[in-house]
Amino acid sequence: MVIAIALSGCSVPQSPVWPSTPTAHFAIAPTAGEANIRATYQGSSAIDHVYVLDAGTLALHGHVHDGTLPLPGVRIAVVAGTASGLQTATDANGAYNLIGVGGGATVAVTLDGYQPQTTTLQLAGNTATVDYVLDFALTPAVAPADISGAWTLTFAASPSCTELPAEAMQRTYPVTISQSGASLTINVTVPHSVYSSDSFRIDGTFLGSTLAFTLPNDPVDGPWLQQRLDSGETFTLAGRATASLTGGALQGHLDGPAQVFMKWPGVICDRTDHSLSLARGPRPLR
Repeated sequence: MVIAIALSGCSVPQSPVWPSTPTAHFAIAPTAGEANIRATYQGSSAIDHVYVLDAGTLALHGHVHDGTLPLPGVRIAVVAGTASGLQTATDANGAYNLIGVGGGATVAVTLDGYQPQTTTLQLAGNTATVDYVLDFALTPAVAPADISGAWTLTFAASPSCTELPAEAMQRTYPVTISQSGASLTINVTVPHSVYSSDSFRIDGTFLGSTLAFTLPNDPVDGPWLQQRLDSGETFTLAGRATASLTGGALQGHLDGPAQVFMKWPGVICDRTDHSLSLARGPRPLR
């Protein structure tokens, strides 16, 4: 019997395939890491995820977060024990993965603006555990300012958006922010919305003194922020917003498209320097 064995995700030649021996055994010796192994026989196949580890080491992985907020760019480093010096950083989802960590290693977790953490694994001499999950909850070094409550968001189009009509160059929207640490829930009210609801809710972050959120652009329905202008045309807005807290107000910019149309596609001004500001309390709406 010959079974084709394919290995991927490890330090081996590209798309390697090995036939098994007549007794259905095979042996490979890649370097330490993780791999997907697929076995195929007469049109049937099976796949398994395996770790290739030195004796006494394990695969350490998990997530780092602030409350419910995943934290990208966190440095995870082995500072003592087997594999000392091994390090990685969390991805956009706050996930990390370290292969070859000793069971008694000390791991340090650091991110600017947060209190560092250090922990020592209590798995020395444990040969049964090869896949260990360890999550970290970080605490800001300085508690974030309280920005919860009612605000008025003002959008001002980039001065280079000369194609937009005057009434689209500046728009204002009531905003209510709920805050839990660095995690925000933002409710945006859209006067004269083209949708059946005149508001929508999005998530945001407030790290240090910087507010960040995205005005979504659905691939089917288009931007969540769509409103009817006095002229009868439709105004839409989407993109990534960031703003810094200064003197009780938030000042920043929006990177994305502003669009006005009576018939599609109308005029679009996609810029990185649209102005965005938030001031406490209600303001006259436009």
